[in-house]
Parts: sequence; C-alpha cells; structure tokens
Amino acid sequence: MLRTGLSLLKPILDASHKRDRKASPPNSDCLPGTREEVIEEIVAWAMRSFLLDPQHILWIFGYAGCGKSAIAQAVAKALEAADQLGASFFFFRGAGDRSKIGRLIQTIASQIAVSITGTAQHIQAALDAVPGLLDPTTPLAVQFQLLVYDPIRAVAGKRSGVWNPFVILIDGFDECE
Repeated sequence: MLRTGLSLLKPILDASHKRDRKASPPNSDCLPGTREEVIEEIVAWAMRSFLLDPQHILWIFGYAGCGKSAIAQAVAKALEAADQLGASFFFFRGAGDRSKIGRLIQTIASQIAVSITGTAQHIQAALDAVPGLLDPTTPLAVQFQLLVYDPIRAVAGKRSGVWNPFVILIDGFDECE
C-alpha cells in the first residue's frame, strides 16, 4: 500500500494524553484536591502570552514516583480544554516505540496538524519538499524545524489574531531509551 500525505508521519497513537491509560501506561491521575496549586501555576505559565514572557520551556523534575506524569496528564487536559495544547507525548520505558525518541517529532507533527489550524498544509509541504525527511538518519533537529517549528511559525498570529502560545507537552524523557 502506498502511503501519501500526512499518513506518512505514522504517529504513535498511544503516546498522547488521550491514550487508553490502562492499556498504555502510565495510568496516573492526580487524586482530587491534590497538586492543584502546581497544576494551576503551570497552566497559568502556559497561558501567558509568549510576547510577555521570554521563558518558553518549563521543565518539571523530581524523583521517580513523585507524580510528574499525573501532573503532566492534568495539565494536558486543562490546556486542551483551553484550546492551547498543540501536542502531547508520554514516553514509557519498555513500551516499544513509546520508549524510543525516533518517532517523537512525527507524532508531535501529526497532532499539531489536527490541533493547530493551518499547520497541516505546511507539514505536507515539508514532506513533499524533502524526500527522506522521515528517515531514521535525518537528525531530529531537522525534523523538528521542518515539521513542527516552521509550520507553527507560519500560522502564528493568524488564528483569530490571538498570540497565545500552544504547548507541546513531553513527559517521561527519563523513560526514553
């Protein structure tokens, strides 16, 4: 079968926050009334206009089992509800492609093609213009530039004139082989 268009991206479907968490761990949730302050702080940071805040990366760290994935899951849900989640990816050790970085960018690109209006055509243009862009030998930085950064940049500010950021949430880098 010949694969064309955005189907070439072959995203890892069980890597997003929408995955069936019982079948595709981590199955973490915040218990009611817990971690609310940190979740609110992260969501508030994410919703600030990037023109007002030069800090574009937020790294949440802590010891194993302290609740980082549960917080990431809650933040992803909140940002999706606010229409500011561009993509989410949850690494998990021993879960096939979800434990490897190789298809991270393709999966993110596939999600932003749906979540950020107008990016799909720019992603498709990059796939058409650069044969081999999805090859495992293509540096992730090149894939990120052409499949994620450039398409978002091309449509930035055109979405109803709003300049609020889109968040790409990645959880579990320590689970990546």
